[in-house]
Amino acid sequence: AGLLNFENITKEIRGHFVDMHYDAWANLVAAIQYVQTEGLQIGRQLLGSLLFWLPRTMWADKPVSSGQLLGDYLVLNSGLWFTNISFSFPAEGYVDFGIPGVAVYAILLALYSVRLDYFVNHGSVVERTSAIYFSFYLMFVMRGSFLPAFAFGVGALIAINVIPIAIARIGGRRRVTPALPAPAVPYPLGTR
Repeated sequence: AGLLNFENITKEIRGHFVDMHYDAWANLVAAIQYVQTEGLQIGRQLLGSLLFWLPRTMWADKPVSSGQLLGDYLVLNSGLWFTNISFSFPAEGYVDFGIPGVAVYAILLALYSVRLDYFVNHGSVVERTSAIYFSFYLMFVMRGSFLPAFAFGVGALIAINVIPIAIARIGGRRRVTPALPAPAVPYPLGTR
């Protein structure tokens, strides 16, 4: 009966969202080993992620997701028997660009987070909805791999942002209205 209490339940739920208990730490070490033996990808993984929509018939040597890349490497070199593994966002930066890549990816993530925060607090209905969605979506990006996270993110971005704006324009409205009306300006005492 002592195991099933509020504290243990909240700790378990919180652990699913904030602990890096999957395979992220082991995969970061494996990514470092991969770079030592195979070398840096020099942006190849990032380019493959950004160009996810380009078919392999047009780019035969298109990279697979970084998680699969590392999984294939571990299958060949460490006896791993599956390739569907996570690949954290810092590891993405490391595999492509080394330590400078980790720093640049961290800066870009910080700038992106600040932008999300701005839209949550100051955006229109569509911008707020998008920012809240993508705030939670960061868990998917941080766990990785970046390629599938980015591809699914583009779809969500189109669904949340482009479609409502297009519908508003077709319906004759030029701009989607803010979620909340502008705050009332208080009158000084005695001026009503």
